[in-house]
Amino acid sequence: MNANGLKVYFDKNSYQCRQEEFTLNSLKNGEILLKTDYSSLNYKDALAVTGKGRILKSSPLTPGIDTCGQIIKSRSNQYQEKQDIIATGCGIGETVDGGYASHIILHESQCVPLPGKLTKKEAMIYGTAGFTAALAVLRLKQNGQEPEMGPILVSGASGGVGSFSVWFLNSLGFEVWALTSKESQHKRLLTLGAAKCIQTKDWSDKSKALESIKIGGAIDNLGGTFLQKMLASCQLWGSVASIGLASSHTLESTVMPFILRGVSLLGVSSNNCPRALRLECWKLIESLHSHTHLNSILDKEILLESVEDVSKKMIDNKTTGRTIIRTP
Repeated sequence: MNANGLKVYFDKNSYQCRQEEFTLNSLKNGEILLKTDYSSLNYKDALAVTGKGRILKSSPLTPGIDTCGQIIKSRSNQYQEKQDIIATGCGIGETVDGGYASHIILHESQCVPLPGKLTKKEAMIYGTAGFTAALAVLRLKQNGQEPEMGPILVSGASGGVGSFSVWFLNSLGFEVWALTSKESQHKRLLTLGAAKCIQTKDWSDKSKALESIKIGGAIDNLGGTFLQKMLASCQLWGSVASIGLASSHTLESTVMPFILRGVSLLGVSSNNCPRALRLECWKLIESLHSHTHLNSILDKEILLESVEDVSKKMIDNKTTGRTIIRTP
């Protein structure tokens, strides 16, 4: 069977992304053939499409770490034909072909049934961004984070993961401080539940080993000096969930927050999240679902031919919220 979608070709001297028709392999045991309806554009996808980051592990490969659609053929004991499923991470769009195509072959282990309260379009507005935010919130809760411990600082709050984090935390009773460089997004973030918005520059300076306590915990999209300062400013026994590196992949810190305040630094890896926890994340998303908030986070819906252009804008920090892709 043939599919139509994006393919990225690269070697040590060149990098090219183009839309084309290609042939799919035959299904193996445990695999399904999905007719895709929607995918989404995440920062990792933008890196893959533009070649700004070595996300793709082989060439050629179809990018797109999210996908959603209906099964048209199945060799799986878990999923049947005409069933709607979603898939995020699990190597999709990195080690195997991803969602930027009309059809995709997935292994049953990469799939999750579409939650009953969500349409396929809504599921992709959430996508990896909503899933990652839910995973970060669950990690905080599992580690004992409670609203009484103080406000949760969310950095990169105007992006997809940050916006969902603000919404989810507020819905669970936390006071949320939204850290963003985009003043134009303050009104939207306040509507999503932020108690106040803080300019990124106010948290960008290098921290002392310990700062005065300012926050109960944090969800950090930025890394670098921002993460360092969050750790140093965190409440006794508070937690900081690290989910991104938009500012820097480095962390220069001391052990002081850990040994003097019992602060925890929690890693959040949505790509290889265990299945049981993956289902729990989607259960949380479904329980907090709001059409109003979701529509405010959706920035645009595009077709495959616009993916490369919007990816460049995302890399240049010229996008906000979520971009979803309607596949052929």
